[in-house]
Formats: sequence, C-alpha cells, structure tokens
Amino acid sequence: MFSPTRKSPLVSFFVALVCFSAVAAEVNASPMLPGGLVSVRSLTTASTAHYSVTDLCPLPGDVCGVGRGSGLFFALGGSLNSLGQASGISSNNSALNFATLFNHGQTRDLNSLGAAISYGDAINASGQVAGWESMPSETPHHAFLYTNGRMMNIENASLFPNGSEAYGINKTGQVVGIGFITPGNFHAFLYTGGKMVDLNPFNGFQSIATSINDAGEIIGSSCCSPLAKTWLYANGKFTNLSQTNSGTFINNNGQIVGQNSAQHATLYSNGVWTDLGAFQGNATAANEINNKGQVVGFAFIRSRNHHCPSCPPPDDNRALIFTSGGPVDLNTLIPPSSGFTLTEAIAISDAGQIVADAKNGSDVPHAVLLTPK
Repeated sequence: MFSPTRKSPLVSFFVALVCFSAVAAEVNASPMLPGGLVSVRSLTTASTAHYSVTDLCPLPGDVCGVGRGSGLFFALGGSLNSLGQASGISSNNSALNFATLFNHGQTRDLNSLGAAISYGDAINASGQVAGWESMPSETPHHAFLYTNGRMMNIENASLFPNGSEAYGINKTGQVVGIGFITPGNFHAFLYTGGKMVDLNPFNGFQSIATSINDAGEIIGSSCCSPLAKTWLYANGKFTNLSQTNSGTFINNNGQIVGQNSAQHATLYSNGVWTDLGAFQGNATAANEINNKGQVVGFAFIRSRNHHCPSCPPPDDNRALIFTSGGPVDLNTLIPPSSGFTLTEAIAISDAGQIVADAKNGSDVPHAVLLTPK
C-alpha cells in the first residue's frame, strides 16, 4: 500500500541534491524581517489552539493519505482548499492506490481514465485536482488534471516521452510538475492554456517544479550548473534563491517553506531564509504556509528499539505546527481519545484547517482533517 511502481523521482532528486556541496550558508536566523512579513516571532503562537479530528477514510480498514505525505521523503502542500476539500489517495481490498477527493465526509474516486494507480497531489479552490496516474502494464507515469468530473491526461509525449507527474495547481488551473525526457533526464514543466511547456530552468540536466501560486509564481529545484535547491520563476524569469535551502511550497504572498541543509524547517520571506528549528533534537521539514503565515510540517524521529539495540531504528514522524515559541506537536492539540497519531501535517487553509496523515490504533494510515475549535 502506498507503493508507487517505481521510486518517486521527487525522492531521488532531493536525495541527489543533498550530495552536492553547499556553496554558502544562507540560513538567516534573525527573527525580524523587513516589510512586515512573517518572522519566527510573528508566527502564530498556536499554543492554546485545539482541534477536532475528522477521519477522511471512508472505512476504518481502508488506507488513505493526503498529498504526497504517504511515506515519501518530501510531502507537498496544496492538498487542502478553502472549502475544506482535500486531495490524496485511497486503497482498499478491491483497488490499490487511486486518486481521491475528500469532500466533507464523502470520498470520490477520481480515476475516470481506468488507471492501475493514481495519486491526487494538489487541489485548488475550484476543486480541480492535479496528480499522476499509470495505466495497467505501464511503467511511465502521466500527469493528469481532474476537472468537470473527469480526469484528463495533460502530458505532452513529444516533450516528455518517458512520462510526467503533476505536483501543484493554482486557482486558474495552471499545473506544475516534472516531465521525463529519459528516465534520468527530467525537467520542470508548466501546464497552462491547454499546453504543457518545458520550463528547463538554467538549461540544466535535471529540474522539478513543486508549487505554483495564484499569481503564477513557480518554485522548484534544478541541477547542476548552477545548482539551485530553490529557484523562482516569475514574469518569465528564473531566479536562483538558494543552493542550500530546499523550498517546496509557495503561498500567494511569495513566501516559501521547505527544509534547509541543517535538516530543519525553513521559511523564505522578503529575501531572507529563516531556520524554524528542530523538534526535540530531531530533523524537521515544513510542507505548507497559508496566506496568513501559518506553517505546518513534520518531525522525522528515529526511535531506538531497546529490545534489539543492533536493529535499525524505525521511523516515527510527528505532525507539527511551527509557532513563535518553536515547533509544536499537533498530537498535543487534539483530543487524547481521537484514536489517531498524527504523523505529518500536509497543508493548512487560511481558515486554519489542517489535513494530515495519521495512524489509527491498528497502525493503518489514514488521512484526517483538523478543524480549530
């Protein structure tokens, strides 16, 4: 369950980028930023905020998740809209890994193309969903846009003969992601006006676009000359924002969140990168920032098995909201009787609702919606 037919290129690409030496330490921990934008001190305190929990899985025994948070190295924000609708994936005894729209207690299988596997990675305010699917007996993935009740394959096979995957969508239905020229040569793409465009930032060999905001600003990463762990595409121009900070989501204010070279969640605002801190000494990453400056993500925790000291430690992630006082475990802000352990906060709406991946009492992955009380 939650196992794509090949290793996610998003995983491979970001792991590959880590292997390159950092050129400069661009993390600026100063809490005061010019322009009145978000700083560590101005992040929501959230220490008194509590949430109700809604299980988004249709049946207790089903498996479901939101965004790309289902066991992959990096999740992507954008999987929750202002209507409280979320995009993700479900599995059950009759179907494996199908793109799903979660809508106020109702679930909809988006797989109108008859794909063998599909992921719903991002959703916009109109309920359009972007993601990828793979047809039976096929290896390549194909980017899709779900709109007007049907899934459309949006890739350009002449540009990307080895497939594509979509990761972000904005309010006008523009879509971004990754397209494969060969299995090892891939470029960021923009789908707009019914056409897929090869962005190819800096004429690099490898690139990926992860997020697009409502103004059409796009962020992503590229390799190798120059190395850009975060680039911005705006007004027809590419700007290399960092060689050490990996940004994965951009909001409508142009603020970016992700992870830095210290393996801490990071925030880019008004030209400055700010380290958002570790959680109890563990690595953190930020998945999304809403337009009010609230940031969510997770801590990557390795738990030692005391009964088997030589065994590899299991992963035990915790969903986080980042506050002025540091990262806060969202598990401390939900009812103890919820029956869930929140493992990763994927997205947060301007109303403060959060979609997260969680485990129920039987360790079955579920998607949940947190609503502020």
